[in-house]
Amino acid sequence: MLETVTVTLKMDSTVLHCIFCSQPLKPPVFKCKGNHLACGRCLSELPGNRCHRCVEPRGGFEHDPAMDAVVSAYRSKFPSV
Repeated sequence: MLETVTVTLKMDSTVLHCIFCSQPLKPPVFKCKGNHLACGRCLSELPGNRCHRCVEPRGGFEHDPAMDAVVSAYRSKFPSV
């Protein structure tokens, strides 16, 4: 059985914003090799699945289930975002 813990973090909430639309992320969340985050909706509209923020081509985005959990927890705590 998994234990549930409560964690308190102080961070800039814009860290949890999509690099394309600048809106708060919504699962599913995707991450490129340069650790830039994108929401699934924006990624579906991105030609070539390439990150425009990475200077060097590093490949495409991959689903990040851990960030899904972080974003879902944040959104449940602050539903207005």
